[in-house]
Amino acid sequence: MSRSLRFRNAQGDLVDLALVPATRFKNDLSAMFEQAALGKPVAITKHDTPKAVLISYEEFRALAAVVNILPYAVPQIDPPPALRGRVLAAVGADAGHARAAAPIAPRRSFATVAWLSAAALLVMALGLGAYSVSLRQRIGGLEALLREAMSRLDRTEQQLASATRDADRAQVRLAVLTAPDMKQVDLAGQTPAPRAAGRAFLSRSNGLLFAASQLPPLPAGRTYQVWFLTPGAPVSAGLFAPDQNGRATAAFDVPASAASPTGVAVSIEPSGGVAAPTGAIYLAGLLH
Repeated sequence: MSRSLRFRNAQGDLVDLALVPATRFKNDLSAMFEQAALGKPVAITKHDTPKAVLISYEEFRALAAVVNILPYAVPQIDPPPALRGRVLAAVGADAGHARAAAPIAPRRSFATVAWLSAAALLVMALGLGAYSVSLRQRIGGLEALLREAMSRLDRTEQQLASATRDADRAQVRLAVLTAPDMKQVDLAGQTPAPRAAGRAFLSRSNGLLFAASQLPPLPAGRTYQVWFLTPGAPVSAGLFAPDQNGRATAAFDVPASAASPTGVAVSIEPSGGVAAPTGAIYLAGLLH
């Protein structure tokens, strides 16, 4: 059965020792070391019996100082000379022929034992400190590996999202090109861009697939806008911007207001687009 242990620290205060089973001490080595370093002694038990005490280095120094002065705290008292004779007479020994008493090997002093115990505790503390440092380094390495794994996962998710978008665009284009009602519109460059050319593939059920080349660079604050030409007013299909070589591809839905398109045109408009063409026409063509 476990029992309470108390300990008088370097300040002379009685403090309760935390009783820790040896199995838990092995598992929570770093935490026990930190507790002892903060001046909270830890008693290590085995089968509910205290076997060792872990204290801070400051407590150790205080105890060592006390141990060093213990031999000088009590004056040495020599026994009376007559005491030896009375002792020998009591056991029937002949005082005249008694042999000289064999010297008794001096016992190891309490100070030596205390120093050995303190040295053992110091070695244990150093070992715990080294283990704590090693454990922190291992945790730091694992955290770095985790960050790298998360970074790789983010890159993989971004690549997957990009591949999904590419697959969706390819599926839309394939649906337009293979639609039974697909019609082709050849787009010719107009006066602002005579060298520009393009082609549109129109399916009323699947949308518009648009491609162009040699388009002039866009001025600042402007965008290209694609229009469905209808018997009435042009209907916006959407916006696009060419690459640095003047090439562009895009796919658009066919709005209900452009149910009967007769052709396709491209103009340059303010960023964000407009409801009706306001700028010059750069590409135009009629349905075949």
